[in-house]
Amino acid sequence: MARNEQSDGSRFTVIRLPILGIVLETLALPFKHLPELAKYGWIPFGGLLAARLIEWVLWHFSVPGAGTWMGVAHLVLFTPFSVIWTRVAIEGSEAKLPERPFAFTRIEWQYLIATFLMLLAVVVLLTPGMAVYRYGQRIFESGITFAGEMLILLVGVAELLAFVRIAFIFPAIAVGRYEGLVAAWRQTAGNFEPLLAIMALSSAPYYLALAAIRLGGGYYPAGLSAMMKAFGELFALTLATTSNVAAPALAYQAIVLAESGSDRTVLAAKGR
Repeated sequence: MARNEQSDGSRFTVIRLPILGIVLETLALPFKHLPELAKYGWIPFGGLLAARLIEWVLWHFSVPGAGTWMGVAHLVLFTPFSVIWTRVAIEGSEAKLPERPFAFTRIEWQYLIATFLMLLAVVVLLTPGMAVYRYGQRIFESGITFAGEMLILLVGVAELLAFVRIAFIFPAIAVGRYEGLVAAWRQTAGNFEPLLAIMALSSAPYYLALAAIRLGGGYYPAGLSAMMKAFGELFALTLATTSNVAAPALAYQAIVLAESGSDRTVLAAKGR
């Protein structure tokens, strides 16, 4: 469904996203494309298992930054998979995917840099609030601590709003159609609530499963149970990544590519 609106005398079309349809398609993609999931997902999944082992060693010897290690590993290992899965979501069985299951080309580097810059912006913008909060805790001043908490909350909400509005940056990069922040912001106009609902509902089952696995025992139990728990956590995280990637990709396909006539005939090799 679409509706026309007037903006400064110019007419544009707002395409209403089918929330339930995109959520169901996002959740079904791993099962519809199991061969692609296995071929392109086993390296980042195995790499995260190895990274978890390294994290455990760092944690065991109280090495600073042990938690950051897993975040960096996930970011790097899942970048090629995220690009591939975006194309699977948009192009379906017509996607022309690379033979190598793991590779960094120009598009993957652009995707990684964009993700890193976004995370860097999040950290930088939250830093003043964190500084105020920690200062209030250090001098035992509840008023300053509360002010820091409110600042963190306000900035966090603003960052969430901004992230949803520029979410199309990542599928655009993956299919070689990146047009900048302003274009991404304009493309999501009128669809903030549907897009937020799609992204939240698509990933919620996997994050709930991840939380249930983590609450099922100690964070680092010994022996076989530790291996099974780590396997379950990372498997849920891998499936959550498919949703995090596919949800905005399918919305991008419905709004931008369909409107431009590209739909599922995107030139997959563009920019490679």
